[in-house]
Amino acid sequence: MTMSRYLLSRAIWICAACLCCARVVALWLAARAIGDERRGAHAMAQLIPRLSALQTAAPAEREAHLAALRTINASAQMRHLWLHLEDATGQALVSEAQPRDSSPLGGLLALPGLGADAARLESSWQIHTRDGATYRAALRWNPESEIREASRDMAGTLVVLVVYGALLLLGIHWALGQALAPLQQILAAIRGYEDKDYSVRLAPMRTREMDQLRRALNHLAGTLDETQAERRALSRKLLTAQESERARL
Repeated sequence: MTMSRYLLSRAIWICAACLCCARVVALWLAARAIGDERRGAHAMAQLIPRLSALQTAAPAEREAHLAALRTINASAQMRHLWLHLEDATGQALVSEAQPRDSSPLGGLLALPGLGADAARLESSWQIHTRDGATYRAALRWNPESEIREASRDMAGTLVVLVVYGALLLLGIHWALGQALAPLQQILAAIRGYEDKDYSVRLAPMRTREMDQLRRALNHLAGTLDETQAERRALSRKLLTAQESERARL
């Protein structure tokens, strides 16, 4: 197997594993978003009967319904909506919370088309009770809810990208480490050759390029070992000849 094919095969498996992990994170974020939608639908399902009950409830019972409406409003679970309820004199009985200018959202709410236009984006109607009282109800756009959801979506996307990128980098590091691991054996063999130890032989390697380098080094080591052996043999012959000549003289 060539080095490029080896790295490509490992890259495919790494990308598949990273995509699986990113999908798990994305599914978790989707489940959280679905939970928010479910809680919003539940809050609206509680809101409508309470508003309808104001038409038929006795004056003494209305405060309980108003308290329930305030609780629903304070929970901020209605999807991007606030309930505003006032009596015939204009006194607010149930109202939205004030924008939190001290929070990081305050700057966004100051942008044109967000906080400034929130009051105009409403749907209002009147509620007439049996005893002749009149209430004005309105559902207004909640810009903070929109911005929070957009921020969560952005954060979720960044989390998925960070997780995917981190896993991809770890996978690439591992794949390169596996591909270049034989270099350590090659360098160790070269250090042995530098010390005149030509008996070191490298085992077969995974990639074609590394294996070609292994065969070349093994051939070089074999040639040098044979040359060194021939040189030692020649030195011994010369030494023997010198001793024989010395003995003859």
